[in-house]
Amino acid sequence: MSQRSDSQPPSQETYLRKDGTAFCGERKECDFFTFPFTSGFPSGGTHRGKSATYSWRTKPVSIATKRGDGGQTGLAGGIRVSKGSLRVEAYGTIDELNSALGLARAISADEDLKRRAKEIQRDLFRVGSALATPPESRKGQVPITVEMVEGLTTQVHEFEAIDGLLSDWSIPGEQADGAAFDLARTICRRAERNIVRLMEAGEAVEPTVLAYVNRLSDLLWLFARKAELGGQVNSSLRELNGKQGPRWSRAW
Repeated sequence: MSQRSDSQPPSQETYLRKDGTAFCGERKECDFFTFPFTSGFPSGGTHRGKSATYSWRTKPVSIATKRGDGGQTGLAGGIRVSKGSLRVEAYGTIDELNSALGLARAISADEDLKRRAKEIQRDLFRVGSALATPPESRKGQVPITVEMVEGLTTQVHEFEAIDGLLSDWSIPGEQADGAAFDLARTICRRAERNIVRLMEAGEAVEPTVLAYVNRLSDLLWLFARKAELGGQVNSSLRELNGKQGPRWSRAW
């Protein structure tokens, strides 16, 4: 049963009686039961009062909370910080990377790359959460495991063994999905730099987070080359410029 409290904020809920009629307002009572917004009742269901049974529903919560209008945002656990903080920049770039990788996946015709990219996108939510959870948060840290990093390393070696895959300087843009994976790779590198800055500023970050992002950038470069190989296009900068030399030597 809810406790009446005048200190509670007014509710703008709409309540429905079981007969279908509705009432709304700042606070409504059913004999000795009250139904304020902060009463702790679940968002939807029924509750029996002294003389009638009522059902209630909560209004949808908008993503436009307006709490960030002053330039602050909330970390995991409710800690408020500047949107310009290094930690927000780090996990925000992971969010950007996830979106870029989603675009690459959406336009790729390679089902294997699409599957791998989607698995990575799911992991990136964990990476972003790990970066958004400082040690002082009341929420527990989301672990980025050594096994997750090793899984990316295994994929790197798998792709490097593909016959005919370019292993030298490439020029982005020879094929749409390859270019999209290249763009995701550069965002991944920026995320890595932001994480390094966060760590150098004395903020706690699990070492596996940085290792995961570092390894992922290598893998995304290989994703782009695999996409081009499947499309039978050549993105070799060395061949384009007619430059001789060992791989990764100057080709411009």
